Amino acid sequence: MIWLAGGVLLSPASGQEILLHEGQTNALPETFVVPFAFYSGTLGPSIGASIGNRGFFQPQASTFATIVGSAAGSVYGFLAVRDLEIPWTERLFVNGQLNLGRFNQIDIYSDGNPDYPETRAGSPDSDADDFLTGEGTDVKVWALFGLVLPLGAGRDDPKSRLTLRDGIAVEGARDTSVWNPFRSGYTLAGIKPFYRRQDADTDEIGDVESTTSGAEFLFRYENTDFHENPSRGSVQQVRVTKDWGELDSTAPWETMDLTLTKYFSLGADRASRQRVLALNLWWIDTPSWDEVEAQDGSLYRRPPSYAGATLGGTERMRGYPEGRFNDRSAVYYAAEYRHIPDWNPLRDSGWLNRRNARVQWLQYVVGVEVGRVADEFDLGELHSDMKVCGILGLRAMVNTLVVRADVGLSDEGAAVQMTIDHPF
Repeated sequence: MIWLAGGVLLSPASGQEILLHEGQTNALPETFVVPFAFYSGTLGPSIGASIGNRGFFQPQASTFATIVGSAAGSVYGFLAVRDLEIPWTERLFVNGQLNLGRFNQIDIYSDGNPDYPETRAGSPDSDADDFLTGEGTDVKVWALFGLVLPLGAGRDDPKSRLTLRDGIAVEGARDTSVWNPFRSGYTLAGIKPFYRRQDADTDEIGDVESTTSGAEFLFRYENTDFHENPSRGSVQQVRVTKDWGELDSTAPWETMDLTLTKYFSLGADRASRQRVLALNLWWIDTPSWDEVEAQDGSLYRRPPSYAGATLGGTERMRGYPEGRFNDRSAVYYAAEYRHIPDWNPLRDSGWLNRRNARVQWLQYVVGVEVGRVADEFDLGELHSDMKVCGILGLRAMVNTLVVRADVGLSDEGAAVQMTIDHPF
């Protein structure tokens, strides 16, 4: 499915940024409203509108909302808040998001399709058509409470202040020359409660409902020059996610994962403002996978097909739909070349500027992703017969928000993924 500006905001804020345009001395609230139209193989012809604001509640805080309707009858929307400082705490920030949708088609990569009785849906050797499909609803909500520790650049102030010239930082960019949490960068400890419920009346087996609720516990060190659009530095994160089986969860489960990201600045040239090589690694395991929840062995402590060790969708293996591959463990690697040319035909667009949606830059992206899931955390197996996706992307900074449209190319075809923020 395509989630335009509605994907999960995966990257928690680290050192929340107050962004100024060149010539400003104080951050002024900016609100933009942009209607749009698009087409996807799943939704068909669709229209929608997005509204966003940065600096209305607090100088570093942002809010966004989108609503979309399709000709086929699907409708969904989202509301998000980022980098909101909890009053009287100074170092505690909250990010949150609510997604609501009713879709004329939801594809679920879980067992039950009678045409594929011998293989497990979502496994590496499963057929591309081995899924359940039907009309249904999808509800998702989460809130991340992040504490910026008094270390490195965050020792004196958990917020940084950057000046931008047409979306590129020209003053206040963080120093990334030293990798040392005690001298540079921002270190964040966070807890993220979440809830998601998916309910579909499938063509194959009737009603299929799955619910998961719990919390993520994460520790993150970010040492980049500009959080919204990094050109150099690195990010490291370890995370434990746990569902205790409360709030009608389908089953309790837990995962542990590691994320590493590195950015290399390739400088500018006569025809470009910025060139960056971005690399990403993600390893995940589900220790509870083989633990039995029901006495008769009919229910295991495993996450739904859209949670845990999954590949596909807007963030990882973008040439496949959400949850296309899901199992106990997964590895994923990605490399992207991100190029911001001098040429920007939308910079002076009167239609956009009248809606306060100034396009600061356009960015062209080419990349490659490789990954695999497996039923055990075996690095030998996980690195064999890996899936591969090619990536072509067009991204833009609208005011201070990065929006993207990526085309993922895989052995199962092409998929368009439209959302906000870089995938890593």
